[in-house]
Amino acid sequence: DSVRWLKAGDDIMLSKLELHDTLTVGKNDLGYDVIFYGDSAGALAGWDTSEDTFEVRGPSADATTSTGKLKLTTALTNINDGDVLGRIDFAAPLEAGGTDAILAGASIWAEADATFTSSVNQTSLVFATGASEAAAEQVRITNAGKVGIGIAAPDGTLHVHTASAGSVAAESMGNALVIENSTASGISILTPDANTANIMFGSPSDADYASFDANYNSGTSRVRLLGPGSSGVMMGWFEGGKVFINESANADMTTGLTINQGAADDEVMAWKSSDVSHAMTDNAEADTFGSIRKSIGGSGYGGVSLQGFTGATTRAVQIQAISTGEDT
Repeated sequence: DSVRWLKAGDDIMLSKLELHDTLTVGKNDLGYDVIFYGDSAGALAGWDTSEDTFEVRGPSADATTSTGKLKLTTALTNINDGDVLGRIDFAAPLEAGGTDAILAGASIWAEADATFTSSVNQTSLVFATGASEAAAEQVRITNAGKVGIGIAAPDGTLHVHTASAGSVAAESMGNALVIENSTASGISILTPDANTANIMFGSPSDADYASFDANYNSGTSRVRLLGPGSSGVMMGWFEGGKVFINESANADMTTGLTINQGAADDEVMAWKSSDVSHAMTDNAEADTFGSIRKSIGGSGYGGVSLQGFTGATTRAVQIQAISTGEDT
């Protein structure tokens, strides 16, 4: 109930201080540090006038909780879907342009995803940015851990939404990454010339069992499908107008298909049909109606055998060993 005037350097100990008017510390261009200490050693919150920074510092104890904490809450006693629990706004309220310029340019808020109960507190975290209006939602992390960019209800783990593709949702087998647009859409992997862009496939037993890679160098583009390992077994290769299977080059081809079956002597190409069934299964599977294979198997041999199958024991066509001759 007494009044005491303080001057710089004076200390005062109060068990309780209650103010019923504005409290101002310092004045424009002349500020003072303000520190609030916590019960734990080292814990404080304070304004550092030399840094123009407000700091929340955790205690000095070496523990997982020894960190600064900022808690935003609401006094609402009945939280429903869409209610905001806490919010941070970024703005320039003194901008001379006024109007849109002084609105929040960016915001972060926590939004309830359902009515809260004793066992429910489903909440999303929303990131918003503005262009010529108050900040609007751009990214949302849902209570299920899904991330939506441009969409509030993502179909999968990460959903990048430019515009709606219509009444369609991603299948569960392919919803880890969802790319959506109302027109053409896609994913870009950008590399310098003569460098490889890669898509890798792995499992617990083989971290690199298959991969796609693409390369552009000196006007030539190449796409490969590789088997296990960083170098990989060549499974497919597409370069210019040429397609290679289990092969990577053919100096005698400008445009076409090259298949290398290694040391195998079986079919290199086959045609099947569900309405074909023949008994010549020593030569081909029962639903195969045509095939191409080596004419003569074994090291140093070759030739082409074209066969067609129909009926029980009848070859519809067989062409092989058409001619012989020396390479000149």
